[in-house]
Amino acid sequence: MNNGCAQCHSVQTQDIEATISSEQMRGPDLSQIGSEHDADWIVAYVKREQAVDGEQHRVPYAGNDDDLRAVADWLVQPQ
Repeated sequence: MNNGCAQCHSVQTQDIEATISSEQMRGPDLSQIGSEHDADWIVAYVKREQAVDGEQHRVPYAGNDDDLRAVADWLVQPQ
């Protein structure tokens, strides 16, 4: 999660904790995201091409597509 993901998101199953101090800005824990969505959906959501309940990902993704795909693939693996 070198592209700033862990600033807002935790992956508690991997002992990754969000570093942001604002609870209002903290995103959800991503430990189980792979059981809810596939890697293509995760990529689309982070790139703001997909929404959840009408809401897009809060922060535009500034990394490259290969890194985003690697993170998405990692998230869908059993944690």
